[in-house]
Amino acid sequence: MGKFKSRNCHSSNGLVIALAPGTTIITANTTDGSNIYANCILKVKEIEARSITVTPHSTQGIVGETIQLSATITPQETSNQAIAWSSSNPQIVSVSDNGLAYLLKEGRATITAKTLDGTNLSDSCHIEVTALSNLKDITNTNPQIFIINGNIQIKNINKTEKIRIYNILGQIIYEGSSQNIPAIHKKGIYLIDTGKSITKIQL
Repeated sequence: MGKFKSRNCHSSNGLVIALAPGTTIITANTTDGSNIYANCILKVKEIEARSITVTPHSTQGIVGETIQLSATITPQETSNQAIAWSSSNPQIVSVSDNGLAYLLKEGRATITAKTLDGTNLSDSCHIEVTALSNLKDITNTNPQIFIINGNIQIKNINKTEKIRIYNILGQIIYEGSSQNIPAIHKKGIYLIDTGKSITKIQL
């Protein structure tokens, strides 16, 4: 009976299990003292991507919003999972290295994710960006609203009056006293309702 050995593969009784991409030599040695051996050169290939899918395939949003895109490579065992993101029109929609799309101007753009393992597979998301035509540009000098380092400050208003802050989707993100407004870290368009007036702001 012989013995098998290799540097880059695990071998037991001739059954070889590949552990990593590369080239290795499988050597079988006799154990009867004759020192006879034979070699087998084995090349272990990387597992290549077969497909890439971007989610969602199409979407729309409003200037100032961000949309998180995702890309899935199959099979899951693909050796190189790296992805390159790009935009067909970065002036309208730019995209980060992790697929976060920034909606900058009204228009359309296609965001593409591409595999980097040599297969050059790709998939895309089509994004339509609309302007803020459905919002009223209402401003008021009384009360006065200031934005300092992401913090909203309202002056000339009764401290007991309740205000509401809405995001671009019309969802209430804050309701309470004008003295306790939390810092808003997400950039975008917001509406401040003081009960007497509505003001549109952009962070």
